[in-house]
Amino acid sequence: MTQLYITTRGLDSFRRFVRRFPLTMENYSDEGMTQIAKTVQKSAKLRAPKFTGFLANQITVIKTKKNHLAVHTGEAYYAMAQEFGFKPHLIPKAYFARHKTAPAVPAMAQGKLSAEERSKGYAWVSRNKPFIRPALAVTFPRVVPIMINKVNKAVRKARR
Repeated sequence: MTQLYITTRGLDSFRRFVRRFPLTMENYSDEGMTQIAKTVQKSAKLRAPKFTGFLANQITVIKTKKNHLAVHTGEAYYAMAQEFGFKPHLIPKAYFARHKTAPAVPAMAQGKLSAEERSKGYAWVSRNKPFIRPALAVTFPRVVPIMINKVNKAVRKARR
């Protein structure tokens, strides 16, 4: 009776790779997404209006769920109005000084004031300045290279 034996080389290392790859891929993809979110955060901070600097200081990256990150504007209640637009209005200049200690309390001036009255204690806010959408637009071309780099690192680590 004739017997045939087949010896495979490298099958153990292949099995090890298949076993390790999902975990390393998950770790490196999380790392890549965090890097992308931090890039958006940095870019948004640079583009945010700097009158008081409060909005720029409030922009952070938070983890909302597993595998979900968000660029968050914190207590800056006016962030979306600044991003998408608003009706021109007056804000008391005293509010800007209070803004850093009580940012969640909006102070809006009522009625129309003359230029002289406005200069005495009110600031006219008439133009929004988007900061998140331009930050995303600048970051989008970098997403694929960042993720390819992380996938390559995961493959290299899983091979070991």
